[in-house]
Amino acid sequence: MRLLLIITSLLALIWSSYWIIFSVKLKSDVSDFIESHNSDQLLVDYSDLSIKGFPNRFDITLNKLYIRDNDLSVTWLLPYFQILSLSYKPNHLILVFPNTQTLENGNNKIIFNTTDMLASLSFMDYKFSELDQFILSIEKSELKDPKRKILNTTALNFAVKQNKTRNGNYHLGFRGNDIQLNLTEKNNFNFIFDVEMALKELNGLTNKKMPKISTVDIKALNLSSPNFNINGNGKASFNDNIIKDGVLNIKAKNWRSFFNTLFPENAKLRMGLDLIAPVTQNDETLHFSLKVDNGNIYLGPIFIGSLSNILE
Repeated sequence: MRLLLIITSLLALIWSSYWIIFSVKLKSDVSDFIESHNSDQLLVDYSDLSIKGFPNRFDITLNKLYIRDNDLSVTWLLPYFQILSLSYKPNHLILVFPNTQTLENGNNKIIFNTTDMLASLSFMDYKFSELDQFILSIEKSELKDPKRKILNTTALNFAVKQNKTRNGNYHLGFRGNDIQLNLTEKNNFNFIFDVEMALKELNGLTNKKMPKISTVDIKALNLSSPNFNINGNGKASFNDNIIKDGVLNIKAKNWRSFFNTLFPENAKLRMGLDLIAPVTQNDETLHFSLKVDNGNIYLGPIFIGSLSNILE
C-alpha cells in the first residue's frame, strides 16, 4: 500500500511538473506567435494572457483582444477570446468567442451579438502544419449599428474539412437559418452553400502566406424563402487566386420577388433580367449562366466586361 502511494505521488509530481513547464512554454509560444504576425498591415494586442485547466487541459484566455487591419482601417474588439485544448490532444482546439464583439471603421461601429459562438479547429499533426477541419457554429446572432439592426439569424454554421482521398482538396459548407436583413423585415430566408476547393501551398498556423486556390466546384447553392427559391451550381479554375475560367448556372423561381426584396432600387439589373426572362419561356422562372472565359465575363451570351477592369 505504501509503495502504491509513493508511486502515485511520484506520478502526480511528474505530471504536475510537466503541466507547469508546458503551460509556461505555451504562454511564451502564444505571445511570440502573436508578436511575429504583427506588421504595418496587421496589429494584434491584448491586456493579459493566462493559462488554466490543470490537470488535463490547457485553456488559453486573451483578455481585451484588439485586432487592427490598417489596410482596411478596420478594428475588431473582443472583451476576451479563449483557446481550449486537452493536454493529450493539443492539435485539436476549441475556440470560444464572447457574446458581444465590435467592428470599428473610423466613426462607424458595428456590434455583433450572439447567444453562443464556438469553433472547432483541428490539424493533421502536432506541428499545426496542415489543417484537418474547421467548424464554426453561431446561435441566435444579430448584427447592428447604433441606429438600426442590420441582420439577425437563428443559426449560422460554417465548416471546412480536408478530403482525405484528394490531397489538397477541401470541402466547404455554409448554412444560415432564418436570415433576416433590415431590407427584408417580412421575408426571412435560408441559405446553403456547398463547395469543394483544390488548394495549393496550403499552410498551417506557422506560415503567414495565403494558400492558392486551384479549382472550385460549387455543388449546391440555395437561397430560399416562402416567396422565392434560387438554386445554382458551377465550376471555376484560378491562377494566383484570380478566376481564369468558370461558369455559374442559376435557376430562380419567383425571381422578381427575390430582386424586389434584396435589390429594390436596382432598376438596371431588373431591366437586364427582364430581357433574359422570355428566353426561359416562363415569366416567373429565370435560367441563366454567368461565365468567365479568358478573363471576359458573360451573362448568358451577353458580354458584360473584362474581369481585369472590374478588379482594377
